[in-house]
Amino acid sequence: FPTDADRATLADRLAAAAPQTLNEWRGLYLQVRLLKRETALKNPLLDFDQLLFCQRAQPSYSHLVGQYFGWRQRPGGGLFVLENVGNSLAVRDLVGQQLPPGNFLEPCLAYDGRRIAFSFVACPPQPPDSTALPVNEQGDESAYFHIYEIGVDGSGLRQLTSGCYDDMMPCYLPDGGLAFVSTRRRSYSRCFGPNFSNRWHSYTLHRMNADGSGLRILSLNDVSEWFPAVSNAGEILFARWDYIDRDAVTHQNLWSMRPDGTNPIAVWGNATSKPHCTFQAKAIPGSRKIAFIASAHHAFTGGPLCLLDAAVDPNSQAAITRITPGPYPEAESSQIAEYYASPWPLSETYFLVAYSRDRLIFEGEHMNNPNPDNALGLYLLDAAGNRELLYRDAKLGCTSPIPLRPVPAPPTLPA
Repeated sequence: FPTDADRATLADRLAAAAPQTLNEWRGLYLQVRLLKRETALKNPLLDFDQLLFCQRAQPSYSHLVGQYFGWRQRPGGGLFVLENVGNSLAVRDLVGQQLPPGNFLEPCLAYDGRRIAFSFVACPPQPPDSTALPVNEQGDESAYFHIYEIGVDGSGLRQLTSGCYDDMMPCYLPDGGLAFVSTRRRSYSRCFGPNFSNRWHSYTLHRMNADGSGLRILSLNDVSEWFPAVSNAGEILFARWDYIDRDAVTHQNLWSMRPDGTNPIAVWGNATSKPHCTFQAKAIPGSRKIAFIASAHHAFTGGPLCLLDAAVDPNSQAAITRITPGPYPEAESSQIAEYYASPWPLSETYFLVAYSRDRLIFEGEHMNNPNPDNALGLYLLDAAGNRELLYRDAKLGCTSPIPLRPVPAPPTLPA
Protein backbone atom coordinates (compact mmCIF):
# COMPACT_ATOMS: atom_id res chain seq x y z
CA PHE A 1 0.00 0.00 0.00
CA PRO A 2 1.13 3.61 -0.52
CA THR A 3 3.27 5.26 2.16
CA ASP A 4 2.71 8.73 3.59
CA ALA A 5 5.31 10.00 1.14
CA ASP A 6 3.39 8.39 -1.72
CA ARG A 7 0.22 10.15 -0.61
CA ALA A 8 1.96 13.50 -0.44
CA THR A 9 3.45 12.96 -3.90
CA LEU A 10 0.03 12.02 -5.26
CA ALA A 11 -1.55 15.14 -3.78
CA ASP A 12 1.12 17.23 -5.46
CA ARG A 13 0.49 15.49 -8.78
CA LEU A 14 -3.24 15.99 -8.55
CA ALA A 15 -2.69 19.69 -7.90
CA ALA A 16 -0.31 19.98 -10.85
CA ALA A 17 -0.96 19.78 -14.57
CA ALA A 18 -2.87 16.75 -15.82
CA PRO A 19 -0.83 13.80 -17.13
CA GLN A 20 -0.01 14.03 -20.81
CA THR A 21 0.41 10.40 -21.90
CA LEU A 22 -1.67 7.28 -21.52
CA ASN A 23 1.01 5.66 -19.37
CA GLU A 24 1.05 8.70 -17.09
CA TRP A 25 -2.73 8.51 -16.73
CA ARG A 26 -2.48 4.80 -15.98
CA GLY A 27 0.15 5.41 -13.32
CA LEU A 28 -1.96 8.10 -11.68
CA TYR A 29 -5.05 5.89 -11.80
CA LEU A 30 -3.17 3.05 -10.09
CA GLN A 31 -1.98 5.34 -7.29
CA VAL A 32 -5.48 6.72 -6.74
CA ARG A 33 -6.96 3.23 -6.84
CA LEU A 34 -4.51 1.91 -4.23
CA LEU A 35 -5.23 4.84 -1.95
CA LYS A 36 -8.95 4.22 -2.31
CA ARG A 37 -8.47 0.55 -1.41
CA GLU A 38 -6.31 1.40 1.58
CA THR A 39 -8.96 3.81 2.85
CA ALA A 40 -11.76 1.25 2.39
CA LEU A 41 -9.89 -1.49 4.23
CA LYS A 42 -9.30 0.76 7.24
CA ASN A 43 -13.04 0.77 7.89
CA PRO A 44 -13.51 -0.01 11.62
CA LEU A 45 -16.35 -2.38 10.70
CA LEU A 46 -13.72 -4.72 9.24
CA ASP A 47 -12.64 -5.70 12.75
CA PHE A 48 -11.96 -9.33 11.82
CA ASP A 49 -8.97 -11.10 10.29
CA GLN A 50 -10.71 -14.20 8.92
CA LEU A 51 -13.64 -14.63 6.57
CA LEU A 52 -15.64 -17.84 6.18
CA PHE A 53 -16.99 -18.50 2.69
CA CYS A 54 -18.30 -21.23 0.44
CA GLN A 55 -17.19 -22.27 -3.03
CA ARG A 56 -19.56 -24.17 -5.28
CA ALA A 57 -20.09 -25.24 -8.86
CA GLN A 58 -23.27 -23.83 -10.37
CA PRO A 59 -26.32 -26.16 -10.39
CA SER A 60 -27.42 -27.74 -13.64
CA TYR A 61 -30.72 -25.83 -13.72
CA SER A 62 -31.43 -22.09 -13.50
CA HIS A 63 -34.74 -21.78 -11.64
CA LEU A 64 -35.62 -20.52 -8.18
CA VAL A 65 -36.75 -23.99 -6.99
CA GLY A 66 -34.86 -26.39 -9.25
CA GLN A 67 -31.51 -24.79 -8.46
CA TYR A 68 -31.62 -26.27 -4.95
CA PHE A 69 -32.59 -29.88 -5.66
CA GLY A 70 -29.82 -32.16 -4.45
CA TRP A 71 -29.85 -34.13 -7.68
CA ARG A 72 -29.39 -30.91 -9.71
CA GLN A 73 -26.00 -30.16 -8.13
CA ARG A 74 -22.62 -30.57 -9.77
CA PRO A 75 -19.46 -31.56 -7.87
CA GLY A 76 -17.00 -28.85 -6.94
CA GLY A 77 -16.34 -26.56 -4.03
CA GLY A 78 -15.95 -26.57 -0.28
CA LEU A 79 -15.79 -24.45 2.85
CA PHE A 80 -12.84 -22.11 3.24
CA VAL A 81 -11.45 -19.41 5.49
CA LEU A 82 -9.76 -16.38 3.97
CA GLU A 83 -6.83 -15.33 6.16
CA ASN A 84 -5.72 -11.72 6.71
CA VAL A 85 -8.77 -10.33 4.93
CA GLY A 86 -8.01 -7.67 2.34
CA ASN A 87 -4.25 -8.16 2.48
CA SER A 88 -3.83 -11.76 1.35
CA LEU A 89 -5.36 -14.42 -0.88
CA ALA A 90 -4.28 -17.24 1.46
CA VAL A 91 -7.18 -19.59 2.26
CA ARG A 92 -7.64 -22.53 4.61
CA ASP A 93 -9.69 -25.56 3.48
CA LEU A 94 -11.96 -26.68 6.33
CA VAL A 95 -13.36 -29.93 4.96
CA GLY A 96 -10.62 -31.17 2.64
CA GLN A 97 -11.03 -34.88 1.89
CA GLN A 98 -13.41 -35.59 4.78
CA LEU A 99 -16.37 -35.72 2.35
CA PRO A 100 -16.64 -37.17 -1.17
CA PRO A 101 -16.88 -34.92 -4.25
CA GLY A 102 -20.05 -32.89 -3.94
CA ASN A 103 -21.64 -29.49 -3.57
CA PHE A 104 -21.74 -27.16 -0.56
CA LEU A 105 -24.47 -24.63 0.17
CA GLU A 106 -25.28 -21.76 2.57
CA PRO A 107 -22.99 -22.20 5.60
CA CYS A 108 -24.02 -20.61 8.90
CA LEU A 109 -21.71 -19.69 11.78
CA ALA A 110 -22.81 -20.37 15.36
CA TYR A 111 -23.10 -17.36 17.64
CA ASP A 112 -20.09 -18.53 19.68
CA GLY A 113 -17.98 -18.48 16.50
CA ARG A 114 -16.84 -22.08 16.98
CA ARG A 115 -19.11 -24.20 14.77
CA ILE A 116 -20.35 -24.06 11.19
CA ALA A 117 -23.54 -25.71 9.95
CA PHE A 118 -23.81 -26.26 6.20
CA SER A 119 -25.62 -28.23 3.51
CA PHE A 120 -23.78 -30.84 1.45
CA VAL A 121 -24.72 -33.34 -1.24
CA ALA A 122 -22.45 -36.00 -2.71
CA CYS A 123 -22.66 -35.69 -6.50
CA PRO A 124 -22.15 -38.08 -9.39
CA PRO A 125 -20.08 -36.65 -12.26
CA GLN A 126 -23.29 -35.88 -14.22
CA PRO A 127 -26.80 -35.06 -12.90
CA PRO A 128 -29.18 -38.04 -13.22
CA ASP A 129 -31.97 -38.30 -15.74
CA SER A 130 -34.92 -36.47 -14.19
CA THR A 131 -37.46 -38.84 -15.74
CA ALA A 132 -35.76 -41.85 -14.10
CA LEU A 133 -35.96 -40.56 -10.51
CA PRO A 134 -38.79 -42.10 -8.43
CA VAL A 135 -40.58 -40.35 -5.61
CA ASN A 136 -38.33 -40.08 -2.56
CA GLU A 137 -39.59 -42.99 -0.49
CA GLN A 138 -39.28 -45.42 -3.42
CA GLY A 139 -35.60 -44.73 -4.15
CA ASP A 140 -32.26 -44.75 -2.37
CA GLU A 141 -30.67 -41.92 -0.39
CA SER A 142 -28.34 -40.69 -3.14
CA ALA A 143 -28.23 -37.08 -4.37
CA TYR A 144 -29.98 -35.42 -1.44
CA PHE A 145 -28.72 -32.41 0.46
CA HIS A 146 -28.10 -33.10 4.14
CA ILE A 147 -27.00 -30.85 6.98
CA TYR A 148 -23.57 -31.19 8.54
CA GLU A 149 -21.62 -29.38 11.23
CA ILE A 150 -17.88 -28.78 11.55
CA GLY A 151 -15.60 -26.84 13.86
CA VAL A 152 -13.99 -23.65 12.59
CA ASP A 153 -10.62 -25.45 12.78
CA GLY A 154 -11.89 -28.24 10.49
CA SER A 155 -12.35 -30.78 13.28
CA GLY A 156 -15.44 -32.57 14.56
CA LEU A 157 -17.27 -33.06 11.27
CA ARG A 158 -20.64 -34.70 11.86
CA GLN A 159 -23.80 -35.33 9.85
CA LEU A 160 -27.00 -34.03 11.46
CA THR A 161 -29.70 -35.18 9.00
CA SER A 162 -30.13 -38.19 6.73
CA GLY A 163 -32.78 -39.95 4.68
CA CYS A 164 -34.51 -39.53 1.33
CA TYR A 165 -35.18 -35.80 1.60
CA ASP A 166 -33.34 -32.57 0.79
CA ASP A 167 -32.38 -30.80 4.02
CA MET A 168 -30.58 -27.48 3.53
CA MET A 169 -29.94 -23.86 4.49
CA PRO A 170 -29.35 -24.43 8.23
CA CYS A 171 -29.65 -21.50 10.61
CA TYR A 172 -28.56 -21.49 14.26
CA LEU A 173 -31.32 -20.34 16.61
CA PRO A 174 -30.83 -18.41 19.87
CA ASP A 175 -32.41 -21.30 21.83
CA GLY A 176 -29.66 -23.68 20.68
CA GLY A 177 -31.58 -25.47 17.91
CA LEU A 178 -31.30 -25.11 14.15
CA ALA A 179 -33.89 -24.07 11.60
CA PHE A 180 -33.63 -25.34 8.02
CA VAL A 181 -35.75 -26.06 4.96
CA SER A 182 -36.61 -29.59 3.87
CA THR A 183 -38.72 -31.58 1.42
CA ARG A 184 -39.98 -33.68 4.36
CA ARG A 185 -43.27 -31.79 3.94
CA ARG A 186 -43.79 -34.21 0.99
CA SER A 187 -45.55 -31.99 -1.52
CA TYR A 188 -45.33 -30.90 -5.14
CA SER A 189 -45.55 -27.47 -6.66
CA ARG A 190 -48.33 -27.03 -9.19
CA CYS A 191 -46.64 -26.06 -12.44
CA PHE A 192 -43.61 -28.34 -12.76
CA GLY A 193 -43.02 -30.89 -15.53
CA PRO A 194 -40.62 -33.81 -16.13
CA ASN A 195 -37.53 -31.58 -15.73
CA PHE A 196 -38.33 -31.47 -12.03
CA SER A 197 -38.62 -35.27 -11.56
CA ASN A 198 -41.02 -37.23 -9.35
CA ARG A 199 -39.17 -36.29 -6.18
CA TRP A 200 -40.96 -33.95 -3.78
CA HIS A 201 -40.52 -30.42 -5.08
CA SER A 202 -41.34 -28.16 -2.16
CA TYR A 203 -39.06 -27.42 0.76
CA THR A 204 -40.50 -25.70 3.84
CA LEU A 205 -39.27 -24.63 7.27
CA HIS A 206 -38.33 -27.26 9.83
CA ARG A 207 -36.24 -27.27 12.99
CA MET A 208 -34.17 -29.69 15.07
CA ASN A 209 -32.07 -29.82 18.20
CA ALA A 210 -28.35 -29.11 18.08
CA ASP A 211 -27.53 -32.83 17.77
CA GLY A 212 -30.06 -33.48 14.97
CA SER A 213 -32.73 -34.95 17.25
CA GLY A 214 -36.23 -33.57 17.76
CA LEU A 215 -36.76 -32.87 14.07
CA ARG A 216 -40.17 -31.35 13.37
CA ILE A 217 -41.97 -29.30 10.77
CA LEU A 218 -42.61 -25.59 11.37
CA SER A 219 -44.49 -24.68 8.19
CA LEU A 220 -47.19 -26.47 6.20
CA ASN A 221 -46.96 -24.04 3.28
CA ASP A 222 -47.94 -25.93 0.14
CA VAL A 223 -44.95 -24.74 -1.92
CA SER A 224 -41.38 -23.68 -1.20
CA GLU A 225 -39.63 -21.54 1.41
CA TRP A 226 -36.02 -20.44 1.50
CA PHE A 227 -33.16 -18.87 3.48
CA PRO A 228 -34.10 -18.89 7.18
CA ALA A 229 -32.19 -16.25 9.15
CA VAL A 230 -32.74 -14.86 12.64
CA SER A 231 -33.95 -11.28 13.00
CA ASN A 232 -32.65 -8.86 15.61
CA ALA A 233 -35.82 -9.61 17.60
CA GLY A 234 -35.17 -13.39 17.62
CA GLU A 235 -37.74 -14.39 14.98
CA ILE A 236 -37.01 -16.42 11.85
CA LEU A 237 -36.99 -14.41 8.61
CA PHE A 238 -37.57 -16.41 5.43
CA ALA A 239 -38.76 -16.14 1.84
CA ARG A 240 -42.09 -17.80 1.07
CA TRP A 241 -43.74 -18.68 -2.22
CA ASP A 242 -47.49 -19.22 -2.14
CA TYR A 243 -50.43 -19.18 -4.53
CA ILE A 244 -52.99 -17.40 -2.38
CA ASP A 245 -54.72 -14.32 -3.88
CA ARG A 246 -51.98 -13.46 -6.34
CA ASP A 247 -50.16 -14.40 -9.53
CA ALA A 248 -48.33 -17.57 -8.51
CA VAL A 249 -45.25 -16.90 -10.60
CA THR A 250 -44.30 -13.49 -9.33
CA HIS A 251 -44.29 -13.60 -5.55
CA GLN A 252 -41.68 -15.01 -3.23
CA ASN A 253 -42.08 -12.46 -0.47
CA LEU A 254 -40.55 -11.99 2.98
CA TRP A 255 -42.16 -13.60 6.02
CA SER A 256 -41.28 -14.23 9.64
CA MET A 257 -42.32 -16.65 12.36
CA ARG A 258 -41.32 -17.44 15.92
CA PRO A 259 -38.74 -20.24 16.32
CA ASP A 260 -41.49 -22.62 17.53
CA GLY A 261 -43.44 -22.13 14.27
CA THR A 262 -46.15 -19.87 15.68
CA ASN A 263 -47.23 -16.43 14.44
CA PRO A 264 -46.24 -16.66 10.74
CA ILE A 265 -46.73 -13.20 9.24
CA ALA A 266 -45.96 -11.44 5.98
CA VAL A 267 -43.23 -8.88 6.64
CA TRP A 268 -43.22 -7.24 3.21
CA GLY A 269 -44.34 -7.80 -0.37
CA ASN A 270 -47.40 -9.98 0.09
CA ALA A 271 -49.37 -7.85 -2.39
CA THR A 272 -46.73 -6.39 -4.67
CA SER A 273 -45.65 -7.54 -8.11
CA LYS A 274 -41.93 -6.89 -7.79
CA PRO A 275 -39.31 -7.95 -7.11
CA HIS A 276 -40.14 -11.56 -7.79
CA CYS A 277 -38.04 -12.87 -4.87
CA THR A 278 -36.80 -11.36 -1.61
CA PHE A 279 -33.97 -13.84 -1.16
CA GLN A 280 -31.07 -14.24 1.30
CA ALA A 281 -32.53 -11.70 3.75
CA LYS A 282 -30.29 -10.68 6.65
CA ALA A 283 -31.04 -8.35 9.55
CA ILE A 284 -28.70 -5.35 9.74
CA PRO A 285 -26.95 -5.02 13.11
CA GLY A 286 -28.45 -2.26 15.24
CA SER A 287 -31.08 -1.42 12.63
CA ARG A 288 -34.71 -2.24 11.85
CA LYS A 289 -33.73 -2.60 8.17
CA ILE A 290 -33.11 -5.86 6.32
CA ALA A 291 -30.69 -6.50 3.43
CA PHE A 292 -31.79 -8.88 0.68
CA ILE A 293 -31.20 -9.88 -2.93
CA ALA A 294 -33.97 -9.08 -5.42
CA SER A 295 -33.96 -12.26 -7.48
CA ALA A 296 -35.92 -13.79 -10.38
CA HIS A 297 -38.36 -16.68 -10.57
CA HIS A 298 -36.92 -18.29 -13.71
CA ALA A 299 -33.22 -17.97 -12.84
CA PHE A 300 -30.98 -18.82 -9.96
CA THR A 301 -30.39 -16.51 -6.99
CA GLY A 302 -28.85 -13.21 -8.04
CA GLY A 303 -29.81 -9.57 -8.58
CA PRO A 304 -29.42 -6.12 -7.04
CA LEU A 305 -28.70 -5.70 -3.34
CA CYS A 306 -31.61 -3.95 -1.62
CA LEU A 307 -32.51 -2.63 1.81
CA LEU A 308 -35.99 -3.08 3.22
CA ASP A 309 -37.61 -0.92 5.88
CA ALA A 310 -40.95 -2.68 6.33
CA ALA A 311 -42.08 -0.01 8.81
CA VAL A 312 -42.44 2.40 5.87
CA ASP A 313 -45.06 0.25 4.15
CA PRO A 314 -45.80 -3.51 4.00
CA ASN A 315 -45.95 -3.58 0.19
CA SER A 316 -44.86 -0.31 -1.38
CA GLN A 317 -41.60 0.25 -3.26
CA ALA A 318 -41.12 3.18 -0.89
CA ALA A 319 -39.90 0.63 1.65
CA ILE A 320 -37.08 -0.49 -0.68
CA THR A 321 -33.71 1.16 -1.31
CA ARG A 322 -31.63 -0.33 -4.11
CA ILE A 323 -28.00 -0.22 -3.01
CA THR A 324 -26.76 -1.41 -6.40
CA PRO A 325 -28.09 -0.16 -9.72
CA GLY A 326 -29.97 -2.24 -12.24
CA PRO A 327 -33.45 -3.65 -12.78
CA TYR A 328 -35.18 -6.33 -10.78
CA PRO A 329 -34.39 -9.58 -12.65
CA GLU A 330 -37.36 -10.77 -14.76
CA ALA A 331 -39.82 -8.46 -12.96
CA GLU A 332 -38.34 -5.48 -14.83
CA SER A 333 -35.86 -6.97 -17.31
CA SER A 334 -34.21 -10.19 -18.42
CA GLN A 335 -31.05 -8.35 -19.43
CA ILE A 336 -29.11 -8.44 -16.17
CA ALA A 337 -25.55 -7.40 -17.00
CA GLU A 338 -24.19 -8.02 -13.48
CA TYR A 339 -25.60 -9.28 -10.21
CA TYR A 340 -25.04 -9.73 -6.48
CA ALA A 341 -25.70 -12.57 -4.04
CA SER A 342 -25.15 -13.60 -0.41
CA PRO A 343 -25.16 -10.21 1.33
CA TRP A 344 -23.67 -9.93 4.81
CA PRO A 345 -24.57 -6.47 6.14
CA LEU A 346 -21.99 -4.82 8.40
CA SER A 347 -24.19 -1.73 8.70
CA GLU A 348 -26.78 0.13 6.62
CA THR A 349 -24.00 1.38 4.33
CA TYR A 350 -21.33 -1.36 4.27
CA PHE A 351 -21.77 -4.95 3.12
CA LEU A 352 -19.85 -8.10 2.31
CA VAL A 353 -21.25 -9.52 -0.93
CA ALA A 354 -20.70 -12.00 -3.72
CA TYR A 355 -20.58 -10.18 -7.07
CA SER A 356 -20.68 -11.39 -10.67
CA ARG A 357 -19.28 -9.33 -13.50
CA ASP A 358 -20.94 -11.85 -15.88
CA ARG A 359 -24.59 -11.49 -16.84
CA LEU A 360 -27.33 -13.60 -15.32
CA ILE A 361 -28.46 -16.51 -17.52
CA PHE A 362 -32.16 -17.41 -17.25
CA GLU A 363 -34.02 -20.72 -17.51
CA GLY A 364 -34.07 -21.95 -21.10
CA GLU A 365 -30.88 -20.27 -22.29
CA HIS A 366 -28.92 -21.92 -19.50
CA MET A 367 -29.28 -25.33 -21.20
CA ASN A 368 -26.91 -24.26 -23.98
CA ASN A 369 -25.19 -21.32 -22.30
CA PRO A 370 -24.89 -22.07 -18.58
CA ASN A 371 -23.96 -19.52 -15.97
CA PRO A 372 -20.16 -19.70 -15.58
CA ASP A 373 -18.90 -21.55 -12.53
CA ASN A 374 -16.45 -18.79 -11.63
CA ALA A 375 -18.85 -15.85 -11.91
CA LEU A 376 -18.94 -14.84 -8.24
CA GLY A 377 -16.16 -13.26 -6.18
CA LEU A 378 -16.19 -11.77 -2.69
CA TYR A 379 -16.17 -7.98 -2.21
CA LEU A 380 -16.59 -5.21 0.31
CA LEU A 381 -19.36 -2.92 -0.98
CA ASP A 382 -20.55 0.44 0.26
CA ALA A 383 -23.83 2.26 -0.31
CA ALA A 384 -22.18 4.60 -2.82
CA GLY A 385 -21.36 1.65 -5.07
CA ASN A 386 -17.64 1.33 -4.28
CA ARG A 387 -16.40 -2.29 -4.46
CA GLU A 388 -13.16 -3.71 -3.12
CA LEU A 389 -12.16 -7.23 -4.05
CA LEU A 390 -11.46 -9.54 -1.12
CA TYR A 391 -11.19 -12.90 -2.88
CA ARG A 392 -11.89 -14.44 -6.27
CA ASP A 393 -11.08 -17.92 -7.57
CA ALA A 394 -10.28 -18.61 -11.21
CA LYS A 395 -12.38 -21.79 -11.40
CA LEU A 396 -15.23 -21.70 -8.88
CA GLY A 397 -17.52 -18.98 -7.60
CA CYS A 398 -17.35 -17.83 -3.98
CA THR A 399 -20.46 -17.13 -1.92
CA SER A 400 -21.73 -16.65 1.64
CA PRO A 401 -19.04 -14.38 3.16
CA ILE A 402 -19.26 -14.45 6.98
CA PRO A 403 -16.82 -12.77 9.40
CA LEU A 404 -15.26 -15.54 11.48
CA ARG A 405 -15.89 -14.19 14.96
CA PRO A 406 -18.43 -14.65 17.79
CA VAL A 407 -21.46 -12.33 17.84
CA PRO A 408 -24.16 -11.71 20.47
CA ALA A 409 -27.21 -13.91 20.03
CA PRO A 410 -30.62 -12.27 19.56
CA PRO A 411 -33.13 -12.83 22.37
CA THR A 412 -34.52 -16.32 22.92
CA LEU A 413 -38.29 -16.22 22.42
CA PRO A 414 -40.27 -18.56 24.70
CA ALA A 415 -42.30 -21.27 23.01
